[in-house]
Amino acid sequence: GVKFKGTENEKRINLVCNYIQTHATENLTIHKVAALIYLSPSAFCKFFKRVTGKTFSDYVNDVRIANVCNDLIASDKQIAEIAYQNGFETLTYFNRIFLKRQKIRPSEYRKL
Repeated sequence: GVKFKGTENEKRINLVCNYIQTHATENLTIHKVAALIYLSPSAFCKFFKRVTGKTFSDYVNDVRIANVCNDLIASDKQIAEIAYQNGFETLTYFNRIFLKRQKIRPSEYRKL
């Protein structure tokens, strides 16, 4: 795929990525984030994937999992609590994503 070198696209993707990082604990919808840079959800998805190489939901999950990993090490809160505080709506979904990304379970990660 063609990567756009334009500073305009860099500005747009930085705005989006900063927004995602700042609001990762909230319910992030494609509609909400696409509106930041005046794109329709479908145009946004294509743009985001083209520029970052990831889908929107993969990127959001990456940010959230990184935050979870910090929390697992920095606190002794229950794993479920950490998952919910970091924007995961269900424990089942969280566990599946965590395992896929980290190749181990959250409880095992905490013991490392």
